[in-house]
Amino acid sequence: MVVPDNDGGGIFAQLEPGQDRHARDYRRVFGTPHGRDLVTVARSMGWAAGAVGSAGELPGVLALGGPRVVVVRTDQRAEAGLARELRAAARSALPA
Repeated sequence: MVVPDNDGGGIFAQLEPGQDRHARDYRRVFGTPHGRDLVTVARSMGWAAGAVGSAGELPGVLALGGPRVVVVRTDQRAEAGLARELRAAARSALPA
């Protein structure tokens, strides 16, 4: 299971408050940091778990096989930008 971890509140970055014009106050108003180490949480439940720091590390961790939790630390605003790009790509790929 691959779990993106933006420390909470990232969904709001995809809405109007996440726009660049609100960047200065975004985290203070909409950030909801949970401050949890998700690897530690998973391991405390008896699950194999680890974290990756880059996309390049993901194939190697997934190749270990077996059920495991892989935490991918992300940035809320970058994640929202990627979501916008994916939606735009999907729109352009679908027939009108």
